[in-house]
Amino acid sequence: MLFRSWIGEIGQASREEIEVLRFDRAPQNFQWAVREGSRPGFRPMPSPVLGHWTDSTWEYGRELGRSVIGGYVYRGRLHPTLRGKYICGDFANGRIWALSYAKEAERIRITRVEHLATGEGFRNYHGGIGGITSFGLDQMGELYLLRHGLRTRIERLAPAAPRPGNVPETLSATGAFA
Repeated sequence: MLFRSWIGEIGQASREEIEVLRFDRAPQNFQWAVREGSRPGFRPMPSPVLGHWTDSTWEYGRELGRSVIGGYVYRGRLHPTLRGKYICGDFANGRIWALSYAKEAERIRITRVEHLATGEGFRNYHGGIGGITSFGLDQMGELYLLRHGLRTRIERLAPAAPRPGNVPETLSATGAFA
């Protein structure tokens, strides 16, 4: 059995990254300072390269967030549509994503990104009120998240109420487009 660990890596200047550590590939080098996600970093390539040079599995820029918070692969029962997906978020804006993925011989490949939620009433990164700081699991594998700030609390992931009307918000929600 191959063990993997998902890592949320907060970026230096422009990109947030999710990496997957493979225990059979140690030591892995996730390129910080030389690369920030798929973009050049602020340090030159070392010679020789240390460890197994490993690209990020998923990344996003400042238009989507400022501080990735790693999560878990969901294995609970309350949300069957999320089973087997990696759930992560962003501290700065409260966004939560579900990442579908495929296991390939040498790496994990993200096949779909679902935007599950955006925080309400958040101040930005510098205000820090209500930001997601951590994810956790209970004994049944159900997912929780911790928010800090003036209203520090632990929340459980819950489905949103259906939107009124019968028109999907996006064309991809119709199932006719991917």
